[in-house]
Amino acid sequence: MKVVLLRVGKGRTSWADEAVATWTKRFQARLPLDEVLVKPAPQRGDVVATRDAEAASLLALIRPRDLVIALDERGAVVTTEVFTGWLDTAARAGTGRIVFAV
Repeated sequence: MKVVLLRVGKGRTSWADEAVATWTKRFQARLPLDEVLVKPAPQRGDVVATRDAEAASLLALIRPRDLVIALDERGAVVTTEVFTGWLDTAARAGTGRIVFAV
């Protein structure tokens, strides 16, 4: 099973880059992880349009058999048990890839 982290390019916010680096390091200790960066959309003052364009770029990289887990700073915090349960379920179901989208 392949694990992929999809995210919009580095450099916009240092705290996010640091968080991803820490998370990736911890995760890779258990499973290999590929990070795929999407080019940031041009910022023209419309935050919603920028986010929509970046979301479309991320969605274009998702395959039909992927299990997608969206990571968001406003999302629910899950326990290690729940998290590993997702991975176990995906492995048993024959999921092609687990994709974490930021």
